[in-house]
Amino acid sequence: MRINLKVPFAQKDAAKELGARWDATRKIWYVVDPECLDVFSDWMPEVQAAAAEIITTHAKPGAGQGAVTGPKDVQLHCGCDVFPWEHCTHTRAPVPALNQTNNL
Repeated sequence: MRINLKVPFAQKDAAKELGARWDATRKIWYVVDPECLDVFSDWMPEVQAAAAEIITTHAKPGAGQGAVTGPKDVQLHCGCDVFPWEHCTHTRAPVPALNQTNNL
């Protein structure tokens, strides 16, 4: 699957080293079926918009530029053929739940 990237001119060499290709007709950088999308997430407008939405959705009202609540570590889906809520070889396993018998 082709994924278009928004790569600034100053970062074109870095994108190329990671495997991005230049489409001269459309004048845009892209990747096709990358093993891991995490390395390209800074150049993916959809991911940047989703991350910004997560931050603004979980922000405390009136917090201003201060604290942000919500997930500290948002892991993006790597593009493997699994559901987004399932883990694959590229994502970390979920944190185990607390043992309920130890709670007082």
